[in-house]
Amino acid sequence: MVPFTRASDDDLLTILCSFANFCIEPLAAASYLIGCVAAGEAAVVDPGLPAATYALFAADKGLRIRYVVETHLHADYVSNGRALAALTGATLVLPQRAAATFAHRALDDGEELQIGKVIIRALHTPGHTPEHTSYLICDTPRAARPWFVLTGDCLFVGDVGRADLVELPDTGPAPLYTSLFERFAHAPRRCRDLSWALRRFRLRWQSDERQSVQHDRV
Repeated sequence: MVPFTRASDDDLLTILCSFANFCIEPLAAASYLIGCVAAGEAAVVDPGLPAATYALFAADKGLRIRYVVETHLHADYVSNGRALAALTGATLVLPQRAAATFAHRALDDGEELQIGKVIIRALHTPGHTPEHTSYLICDTPRAARPWFVLTGDCLFVGDVGRADLVELPDTGPAPLYTSLFERFAHAPRRCRDLSWALRRFRLRWQSDERQSVQHDRV
C-alpha cells in the first residue's frame, strides 16, 4: 500500500490533513492514519498492529479515531480493525462486496467518508480479492481533487498485488489489469508517482504477455 504524493513530512504536518504510516515489519505491510487537525478526527486504514498503538498515537496528536477502514479482508495477516473499533468506539468500515456478517458500515465504489475537511472516497480495485477497494484522499482546503491514493494490496512500490491467492469472480490477472490501467487511469495528475508506476508496469505486463505467447508456441 502506497500513498502517492511528493509532499514532505514537514508539509504533511503543517496542513489540515494529518497523515502517518505504520510499518508491520514481519509482513512488509503498512497501515495509515489520516486525520483532520481542525476537527480533531481521524481514520485508520488496514490496522495490523495492536489496537493501542493507533489509539495512543491519535490521542498524542489530539485526534479521535472516528473510522477504522479496511481495503479488503486480509488472508495474509490478522486485522486488528474490530479490536481498534471496539477500543475507540469508531465505526468499522468495509468494502461493500466483502459481505461481512459482523457489525460494520459497508462502503461501495464512489461512496465517501468525511473526517472534518478530509474526504475518503472508495475506488473499487478488484483482482487481489473481489472486494478490494483503494481510497482516494481529498484534503479539501488544498483542492477538491484527490491528493493521494491508498492502494492496499493492489499496487506497491515496484510491484503489484498477487492475483493467484483465490479463485473467485473479480480475482486474477484480468481484473487486476483493469484496476491498474483503467480504474487508476482517472487518478488526479498530482499523483505523479502513480502515473509513472503504471506506465512502467504496462510495459512489463505487455512484455510478460509476449513471452507467454512465445512460450506457448514452442
